[in-house]
Amino acid sequence: MHDVTHFKMDKVKQWILKNNTSINPDDLSDDLDLIEHRVIDSLQFVEFILFLETVVGEEVYTKDFELNRIRSLQSIEKYYFQKES
Repeated sequence: MHDVTHFKMDKVKQWILKNNTSINPDDLSDDLDLIEHRVIDSLQFVEFILFLETVVGEEVYTKDFELNRIRSLQSIEKYYFQKES
């Protein structure tokens, strides 16, 4: 993984762990469904999108937004950071 991508993905993981104290850091795998497992709940959703936009450096929630793009750490990396590698 590219250093910039690794750094940004670490920021995403830190945000998730800070905002959801019920998840054990060891359980936060790259393929864990963040929505289904309520790691990011409906109240945190908008806050997470805004945070992700600051990390990505561009708008995330656009007219072609798909929930699957933020469903897991793996999908976040693929859709928002892989182009940097």
